[in-house]
Amino acid sequence: MHNMINAKKRYILMLIVLLLCGLTGCKEKQAETSTQKVFSFGSEKVFLDEVWIYAETVIEGYEQKYGAQVWTIETKDEDESIKTMEEITRKDIIENIRLTKTLAGKAEAYGVKLTEEETAEAVTQAETFYNNLTDEQIRQMGIAKETAEKVFKENMLASKVYEKVLADGNIEVSDESVRRTTIYDLYFACFTEDAAGNVLPMSEDEKKQQLTNASEALNALYDTENPVDYDTLASRYNLKHGGLRTLSKAELITEYGEDLTETIYGMENGACSQVVETEYGYHIIGVVALTDEEATGKAKEEALELKKKEYFQSIYADWAKKIDKNWNYEKDVDKSVYEKIPFAN
Repeated sequence: MHNMINAKKRYILMLIVLLLCGLTGCKEKQAETSTQKVFSFGSEKVFLDEVWIYAETVIEGYEQKYGAQVWTIETKDEDESIKTMEEITRKDIIENIRLTKTLAGKAEAYGVKLTEEETAEAVTQAETFYNNLTDEQIRQMGIAKETAEKVFKENMLASKVYEKVLADGNIEVSDESVRRTTIYDLYFACFTEDAAGNVLPMSEDEKKQQLTNASEALNALYDTENPVDYDTLASRYNLKHGGLRTLSKAELITEYGEDLTETIYGMENGACSQVVETEYGYHIIGVVALTDEEATGKAKEEALELKKKEYFQSIYADWAKKIDKNWNYEKDVDKSVYEKIPFAN
């Protein structure tokens, strides 16, 4: 479970619309807006009802994916300290609210505003959300319809500003920088492993036999009358290492060295190398896809997303500091109020 959950702080906008189908019940009366302040951010006070809307979105999403027991699981926070998922998520929720408000506050500076259609959509979403609340939820958290509308509008506006910031940043990732190459490594290892996993070198005679095997395998690959594939040869010679691999250029260099990597990059799809000796044995490298389009596309998406997050975070950190340079979650959040929002039923 520890590896399933990303406990790192997520600088993304909350998707409030997840609540629209999740909360059931029927509202009968309007509650007065909550006067229980959870925290202040700059000159703005954020009250319990607004925080609850964000929190319930996250709670429902996590419990649907990981189960209701998720909140007691311990994992590492971004500072490497061990905390429960509830502790980590509570902090993340507050940070996401600060992020949303910071972005929405930059709307005018970036020339961003909601269209009439977007405003109407946000109002409709807020009304649907509010009408699905139970009387108990409204009473306990002091949720008013106006607060729901504010949250939905603010999130929609923040999302537009976020996209504008990234568009202005003109963030790009070159195809070559994320290129992935798929090879088949027919690897005749010149070592063995004992029961404890210790690497033991082969004798000189055993190494010579491996070279002979590799040479025979290479000849078989070039035999057009009796074609044979890599898997068949790997099985024939009982090869335990190598196989099909998809690697970046940096990974190729780490595994095979710069000279062999350049040799691979100079080959065409379907070609194979001569027998190549490395520190631990003999290899025949077959190029399956010099540029693996699917793997390269996925790597590009991941690299672009990371680059966008890094770019935005550098900007956001400066904005947040200017709004409230002394912000501190432990000191500035009223835990006695915040803990009225239950994370475990």
